[in-house]
Amino acid sequence: MRQNKFKKIEKEKRKLAFEKAHEIRKFEIGLYWKRATYFWAFIASAFVAYIAVISSKNEAFEDKDNYAFIITCIGLIFSFSWYLVNRASKHWQTNWEKIIDDLEDEFTGNLMKRHIKNNNKWYELTYRIDSPYQELIRL
Repeated sequence: MRQNKFKKIEKEKRKLAFEKAHEIRKFEIGLYWKRATYFWAFIASAFVAYIAVISSKNEAFEDKDNYAFIITCIGLIFSFSWYLVNRASKHWQTNWEKIIDDLEDEFTGNLMKRHIKNNNKWYELTYRIDSPYQELIRL
């Protein structure tokens, strides 16, 4: 009898952990898109500033090359930071998905594990390809 009570408590804890993992996974995905928006804005601003400096015809504006180089370095830093943030975001999303995978059989069945098999892995590599591509453009 006492053992059944503990099993019930343990099941409730696992259910709460399952729900919390779903909640945090959704939160991580939301944070990913917020970060992506910020980095796109910073990188686009650096790109616009670079074009503005290079195309400036103002005679009083000296050292265009130095300013362009500084702006390029700033853009490169943002691009590389975005790449690292993407990797970290994917790590945490995968972490919470694995926790969900471990717990879901007991509560929802194979809901998250059932998906279309796609041998084309490009959709997973998009975030990994896009950030370094931004760095290559900047160079």
